[in-house]
Amino acid sequence: MIEAEETKEAVNAILLSRYNELILQQRDNNPNILSPGKIGLFGGSLKQGETKWSGLRRELFEELELVFKGAQVEFFKTYKLTLDKDGRDKTIHIYIIKDIDDRKLVLHEGSSIVFDRLDNILNEPNKLTPMSLKILIDYKESLK
Repeated sequence: MIEAEETKEAVNAILLSRYNELILQQRDNNPNILSPGKIGLFGGSLKQGETKWSGLRRELFEELELVFKGAQVEFFKTYKLTLDKDGRDKTIHIYIIKDIDDRKLVLHEGSSIVFDRLDNILNEPNKLTPMSLKILIDYKESLK
């Protein structure tokens, strides 16, 4: 459910540990949220007047207490969801953040943190949120 101060724009991140493992969120098993119990990327909706950069910093700090340097971040891709095709209107900006010290992460949203290799995660696609699956497939293709 979109709160009043949230926009139809979101930022999410492909998080990579210093050991090159993905850092993902096991979503709460709450039927009132999108894709309950599935594994997905960390991030969320931008607030009114918020830039993508400040929204990314805020979301990842709120969810993981993650603080990162600009040099660790690269823009990956923007996805436009439509009501007809995806069931919601939203623009999602994806960033890649590398070399994260996973020992410093503190989970504040979701039921757990999932650490795994990209190929292992993609071998069990039914465990992922549909959007995260699409993003991670595109990410894998970009590595070729």
